[in-house]
Amino acid sequence: QAEAILPIGLAILEALLTFAGVVAVLMVIVGAFKYIITQGEPDKAKDARSTIINTLIGLAIVILASAVVSFIGGRLK
Repeated sequence: QAEAILPIGLAILEALLTFAGVVAVLMVIVGAFKYIITQGEPDKAKDARSTIINTLIGLAIVILASAVVSFIGGRLK
């Protein structure tokens, strides 16, 4: 039974990582929208850039984690 739990756990983890990727893309869109509506205000523009940069860093982490999960899943089959 322990052999069946690991692939199920990896599948759940991969689904969560996919969801995190979708959320990250949506957050980039939100950050871009915030940047568009700043109307030249430096504080708001800085906040919007920060949102976009932090989201891109998070997206890179999600992509890396997804690759690791796929690699481990491929080794178990």
